[in-house]
Amino acid sequence: MASASAPGGRPLPFIMPQKDGDGFRIGDEAMSVLDAITVPVVPIAVCGKARTGKSYLMNSFLRRAPAIAAELAGEGAAAPERAPAPGSFTVGSTVESCTQGIWMYSEPVMAKLPDGTDVAVLVLDTEGFGSTDREESYDARVFALATLLSAVLVYNSSGVVNNDAIASLSFVANMSRHIQTSSDGAAGPAASGGNPGEGAASSADDLASLFPSFVWVLRDFHLLLVDSDGQELTPRDYMEQRLADDGALDGDSLRRNRVRRAITTFFRRRDCHALMLPVEDEDDLQRLPELGDDELRRGFLEGRDELVRKLLSGPIMAAKTLHGTRVTGRMLGGLARSYVAAVNDGGVPSVGSAWGAVTQEECRRALDDGRTALRRALDAALATVPLSDEREQSACEGLLASAKAAFEARAVGGKDAAEAPLAELKGEVGKAASRLREANAEAAGSHCRALLSSLRRDHVDPVLRAMRDAAEEAAAGGRRGEGGAAPAAALPPPLGRAESDAFAAAYAERSRGPAAVVWAEAAAFWRGLAVEAAAVAASTRESIAEAERAELRRQAEAGQAAARRAEEEVVAVRAAREEAEAARDKAQAAAVTAKAEAEARAAGATAARRETAAARDAAEDAEARAAAAEKAVFQERARRQAAAAAADEANAAREAAETALRAAESRPAAERAGAGPGTGPTAARPGHDALSPSGKAASGGPDALAKPPLQRPGAPRFGAPSDAEAISSGQQAGGCCAVM
Repeated sequence: MASASAPGGRPLPFIMPQKDGDGFRIGDEAMSVLDAITVPVVPIAVCGKARTGKSYLMNSFLRRAPAIAAELAGEGAAAPERAPAPGSFTVGSTVESCTQGIWMYSEPVMAKLPDGTDVAVLVLDTEGFGSTDREESYDARVFALATLLSAVLVYNSSGVVNNDAIASLSFVANMSRHIQTSSDGAAGPAASGGNPGEGAASSADDLASLFPSFVWVLRDFHLLLVDSDGQELTPRDYMEQRLADDGALDGDSLRRNRVRRAITTFFRRRDCHALMLPVEDEDDLQRLPELGDDELRRGFLEGRDELVRKLLSGPIMAAKTLHGTRVTGRMLGGLARSYVAAVNDGGVPSVGSAWGAVTQEECRRALDDGRTALRRALDAALATVPLSDEREQSACEGLLASAKAAFEARAVGGKDAAEAPLAELKGEVGKAASRLREANAEAAGSHCRALLSSLRRDHVDPVLRAMRDAAEEAAAGGRRGEGGAAPAAALPPPLGRAESDAFAAAYAERSRGPAAVVWAEAAAFWRGLAVEAAAVAASTRESIAEAERAELRRQAEAGQAAARRAEEEVVAVRAAREEAEAARDKAQAAAVTAKAEAEARAAGATAARRETAAARDAAEDAEARAAAAEKAVFQERARRQAAAAAADEANAAREAAETALRAAESRPAAERAGAGPGTGPTAARPGHDALSPSGKAASGGPDALAKPPLQRPGAPRFGAPSDAEAISSGQQAGGCCAVM
């Protein structure tokens, strides 16, 4: 049996008599200690006559129990001994009782049963019987409470098991008067006043099942344990002999035999242990609590350690059990409350009623444990969402299993006691399962939407971008005038079969959650995608249509601009034509003027030649007239110079006319075809007549056309003789010049 003990504690009042002496009260500190113990308990209660060393015996147990428990578990001296003071039960050396009611040590000894169950060994010290200021009924109630609350009852007496010792346990025979086994008032076999053996066997068994193990400790025992034949006896054999019916029929013997039968009937697990006097010196007995082990007799120390081993092992040591359920510290506290309440109400402790109250309380606490386990299981399940349908169902079943397991681990009292709280717990499990399903659906929806968004980026967005890009490219081509926008049939198609299959396969592989949620999200995604694709297609068509409209507008604007340019060109052509016509008319007029001037000059030149000839003829006649002739020559020279200037002007006019004619000839054929008369290359400029070489108007006949072209200024003119020629002709005519 393994053991681990905490540092030394202190005695706490557990069940104390009221100050007015009527009834009992529960110690709050002791109840707090019990409420903190969640493992089965092994309460060891010591009882007996007052001033027989019960408290000292329990202090000795507390001092040695941790070390011996560790030794029994094979842990050596792992657990140190407790110091007996100051946290020990009060031990007195006077006739006054030191203990009132039932006290409990605050620190249990933690141990393990042979089956490995952790248990807490509690030490209870009870008030001694026969206190001078207490009634016998009070002793019976204290004994009954200690019996009902303990798993091991240690009866401490001094000396041998004789008639007086047996008589001191007389209230055991009347135990059924102080204990009810069921809530309907049923008691043990002696309820009607009969002997224990006279009642129904089942009633005796019921009452015996409630009683703890019984260990009779014989203090200051000094006899040799041998039988009448001199055979050595064990303390248990000795006790059994003394508890046997002696067959006497007198009244006192009958009463003692009744006590004997009650002890053997009710305490079916029993043993006896003898302890010698701890010291030999009587003075040391007065200060026994102050003595250390090195001051005590070896035989006492060995007997004490053997008693501790007996209480912590073997058939005597067992957890407190009621109706097949091991009682925990909290349950023991609940039983104590119920028993004390029954005694204070003037009744007797009812095990059935107390157990019913404990089972209700434990089932309530079991319900709390189930709720706690349910919350933990729900939190753990929520941390794993989203879950598939199978895992969600498994998680919901796990909620029920966890809550139910925690409930059943604490619940006591059987199916009837647990039915209502278990039904309540199942209702809360249903709510938790609904919450889990909702959270799972929400998490699955979020997961699937995120997955669909990721898959969309990989599989759908490229297609939609291609559609938009194609639409924008087509629209841009339309805006650039590259043959107009592309038709909708030329755009990339929506998600194809291969892409759809790849998308669905990836979604099926990576999606998590209930199938309904998974595919509902997928359906919603595809519906949204269809709407978006339709919107993209509509937008694409609108973009294409807008591009087509823009192209049509561009073409219309280009046509309008071309029309304006054509109109401008027509106006320009008309203006050029009008300008050409005006230039042609001007050139014709200038040609006519130049021709007239040329003809006039030609006529003047002809007259001058005739005059020159006349002068030559006259020169031959009279030299006297030479001066006049010379003067005439000079005059003629001046006239010739004027004729030459006129000829130069005529030549310039002719060149201008020719230039205008060539310009007119360089016009397009259509313009030349539309030109009227007088636009030829020989037309004179307006306001001018063509001049003959003589400076007179040309006749326009063949002679005029046959005349040589105009010569450059300063060159000798055709038909105007030079000065030498004039002088030579004068000399030939008359040999001298006549002076006019």
